[in-house]
Amino acid sequence: MTESERANVVREALSWVGTAFHHRGRVKATRDRDGRILDKGGVDCAQSVYLIYRAALPARMPAIAAADLDYGQHWNLSSATAAEERYLAAVLAHASEIGEKAARPGDLALFKVGLAFAHGAIVMPPGWPKVAHANAEAGVFMCDSGNQGPWARRAKRFFTLR
Repeated sequence: MTESERANVVREALSWVGTAFHHRGRVKATRDRDGRILDKGGVDCAQSVYLIYRAALPARMPAIAAADLDYGQHWNLSSATAAEERYLAAVLAHASEIGEKAARPGDLALFKVGLAFAHGAIVMPPGWPKVAHANAEAGVFMCDSGNQGPWARRAKRFFTLR
């Protein structure tokens, strides 16, 4: 990605901060002119990552059929459904894996939750471990540290758009 594309992704991710967590939600919080949230909307980690890249880089991020597929809230906990690694497969179709030290703002971090890589976050400035993600436990899309709390113990993989 170019520096300009990375800046677009970061700017778009920041515009989602404060949006409520909602499984399969796709609605960004709406704000008044002063930035106060009028409606919290709702989004989950998979939809937020997809919608952020799609809004920030429309020429590079096509509509992805997998974004419209129904997925149970706990698909990653069943050996029958997690074995497919559907989320990881959708990412690999559009991004290349990179090492943790190569992750830069605008790149994607995936965390293993349960039996699959099932949680996505956007790497934010100044770089890893700062991320923006829809955090189900906190109930909100937020900026957070990817190497503290429960995220520190999870397996991680990093990706950049092709």
